[in-house]
Amino acid sequence: MSSFLIEASKFPLICFQSVKYHIKKAKIPWEFIPIGHKNRTPVPLFKELKDEEVEFFRNKFAGNQADRANWAVKEEAEAKKVT
Repeated sequence: MSSFLIEASKFPLICFQSVKYHIKKAKIPWEFIPIGHKNRTPVPLFKELKDEEVEFFRNKFAGNQADRANWAVKEEAEAKKVT
């Protein structure tokens, strides 16, 4: 499970049944955020990718799934030829 899902699971689920109810609640957040609530330490949602990582993912997810399967078979065959 990703760290985001773990963090998100700590918050209670708030179900807004209508737009009017949602707008009304948004105007008075102190009613659904408990008194004494402390914000957690902020964490970045994204990380910077280096050029090597971008190239790796570009190659990894290039084409469609059938193409990638064909490339994997070709790479296996080439590896067997080398040994």
